[in-house]
Amino acid sequence: KAFSLPNKINPEGMDLVHTRLALEFDWSEKQVSGLANLTFTPYQIPQKEMTLDAKGFEIESLQRVNGEELIDLKYEYNGLKIKIQLDKICAPKDTFELMIAYTAKPDEQGSESIGKAIQDEKGLYFINPKGEIPNIPRQIWTQGETESSSAWFPTIEKTYQRCTQEMYITVDTNFVTLSNGEYVYGRENGDGTRTDYWKMDLPHAPYLFMLAVGEFAVVKDTWEGKEVSYYVEPKFKPYARSIFGKTPKMIEFFSNKLQYPFPWAKYSQVIVRNFVSGAMENTTASVFYDYIQVDSIALLDEHHEGIIAHELFHQWFGDLVTCQSWSELVLNEGFADYAEYLWAEEERGLAEADYIGFLSTLGYLEEAQEQAVPIIRTDFADPDDLFDAHSYNKGGRVLHMLRKLVGEEIFWKSLNLYLTKNAFQAVSLSDLQQAFEEVYGEELNWFFGQWFLQAGHPLLSIKQEYIPSKNITSLQITQIQEDSLFFRLPLPVTYWQGEERKDTLLWLDKHSQFFSLPTEKPSQVIMIDEGNDVLAVINHQKSIEEWIFQYQHATRYAAKQEALLELEDLENEKIKQIYLSALSDSFWVIREQSLFMFEEYEGKDASQIASKIIQALQKDSISRVRTASIEVLSSFKNMSDYQQIYKEFAQKDKSYAVTATALRSYWLSGAKDVQVLMETHENTQGYEVAQVITDFYLESKNYSKAEWINLKIQQSENWSDYELITSYGKFLKKCPLKIQEEGLETLKNILQFSGTDWHKISAYTALSYWKEKPEIKNILKKYEKMFE
Repeated sequence: KAFSLPNKINPEGMDLVHTRLALEFDWSEKQVSGLANLTFTPYQIPQKEMTLDAKGFEIESLQRVNGEELIDLKYEYNGLKIKIQLDKICAPKDTFELMIAYTAKPDEQGSESIGKAIQDEKGLYFINPKGEIPNIPRQIWTQGETESSSAWFPTIEKTYQRCTQEMYITVDTNFVTLSNGEYVYGRENGDGTRTDYWKMDLPHAPYLFMLAVGEFAVVKDTWEGKEVSYYVEPKFKPYARSIFGKTPKMIEFFSNKLQYPFPWAKYSQVIVRNFVSGAMENTTASVFYDYIQVDSIALLDEHHEGIIAHELFHQWFGDLVTCQSWSELVLNEGFADYAEYLWAEEERGLAEADYIGFLSTLGYLEEAQEQAVPIIRTDFADPDDLFDAHSYNKGGRVLHMLRKLVGEEIFWKSLNLYLTKNAFQAVSLSDLQQAFEEVYGEELNWFFGQWFLQAGHPLLSIKQEYIPSKNITSLQITQIQEDSLFFRLPLPVTYWQGEERKDTLLWLDKHSQFFSLPTEKPSQVIMIDEGNDVLAVINHQKSIEEWIFQYQHATRYAAKQEALLELEDLENEKIKQIYLSALSDSFWVIREQSLFMFEEYEGKDASQIASKIIQALQKDSISRVRTASIEVLSSFKNMSDYQQIYKEFAQKDKSYAVTATALRSYWLSGAKDVQVLMETHENTQGYEVAQVITDFYLESKNYSKAEWINLKIQQSENWSDYELITSYGKFLKKCPLKIQEEGLETLKNILQFSGTDWHKISAYTALSYWKEKPEIKNILKKYEKMFE
């Protein structure tokens, strides 16, 4: 089947060449005073009028700069777009400059006067602007993707636009600023303010413009003489390199693989409060949510290298070359998703990468049950709808299949050609296909068409039969997805000829096909796609003996994990022994999954099994495995027999996750001195530990700890147990008046200013217990529509 790839967009109208912004901030009103100088040239034909995106502005003046002269221009403005009449016709290759003085009101986005389409897409965010919220820093940061940059500066919001940039940012002298490009200078203004000048000499898309303002500590590394810097809150300065310190090594790895050195003058990473997503790959300056702003101990449980690699790879795929339209978002996000696999493979080994690939596949398959759509879609209501597991997860797995298809050398050479030919330009899927076809030497329309333009994935039914007269195993492989869908597939197959392992590649090019494999025994195991390298759902029935053989002989994580999931009957002694042996597997995920198979185990040998789990707990270097060991141990009926184990790990383990799990297990085991143990951890920094202690104090109605609880609730932004916030609302009913007032203020702050919806909902529920108070009733009324 021949597929028609998306056409290259032929831009019309005006090309934005350069943007210069001078910005000041009114924190109390949450407004931006801006002066924008924008330079344009027509794309193809002479232009007499033009349109700019500008959401919710007050425009003070709009003029053309003619040398020293400023010429007022006529314009119409509807709150979303400025339609401008030029005072003369501008021909292609001519340039002209506009100067626009304006006030932006990003916090008013979503009001009816501006339009529902941009609701909650402020573009620029003020965090704790008046400094009234305890434990929250004052910050300003931006988020332009997809079409929100125009909420703080006038621009042309198309992904194919490219311009260079200058930014003058005026702030109080206690603040640090960050923007795209290089920091040129900071000028003291003599009135307690400073103007920082940032300059970006290479062109990039307007949605990638950024700024951040805050009292950041800055830690600097270098790569090949270029600055690599990390912006964090001052108390996290000692841990900045623990969080981000592998960035230079990542830059080196991706630069070498691509044979295209990191293309920008510097690379910064900043952590901000209440960010609207996980992270954003603004050119030269990625922004991250504060979940990753942790100390070195928390990094024992979760290292965050995946998201750091994801945003870094965007500096090539998304920033250097940018999808020409949001419908081809996979050209940005598919690559970034795959970067997480690539970095894990390089830094932590193939098993870790395969685990990431397995989770990515699961994420896509879960979404595919709800919607079967192509990766590339043109019929979307809002570009934000495309940021899903098709553009990300499926896109990344398709790139993995492409790498396996063409081979390592051709894969990386093709990506180098793609970047080299299209640097600083908008790209389409056809550009990627052409680069691969040129290097590979064969047409690949079938691959790009079926995976990017066709919905769904293969569903394969496998039937096998041993034919003793020929010493072969016959395989029938049938594609059982809808008849209208067909996939051409190279399918890796592993089999054993006697004791010798054999690996081969079977090509599927029909709905149902037969293959013969030379085997010598009827019970020989055959593994289809051992490494989960093909995006397909495979139904291959096997006996218990075959699953056991697969676990014992597979070399890839996916096949071992599949075998363990199929072997669930712990009453079968052979299966139980497989799980016990898996407690010593070389890969920590297999060890963790094997432990959970013994959850609530009630066999006659439960005490012996518990001893094996305790052995695993005592020797494992991975905190997640130790956490799982304690969870499983405490699920046994005689959990109280292991009180000393829980207490030991609550006292000695460095991991916050292990400590928290041990504390909870000790509490639930009925130990007498639980409060004493809890109190020893009141100053422990990990939020998981604070959650457990808070839960204990709330459950035991320990009103003497009300002030401590209030402080922890104030700091609960990263909590996963939101029920505690709801419980806190009831707990306050029995507290002294002063604590009640402080606690209600904390809950109001969470409701109004939290960065997560679940956090807000929990605070709303907690406050509903106090709706008899008029001021609480008024606040609840304001938010009731949001939570209906």
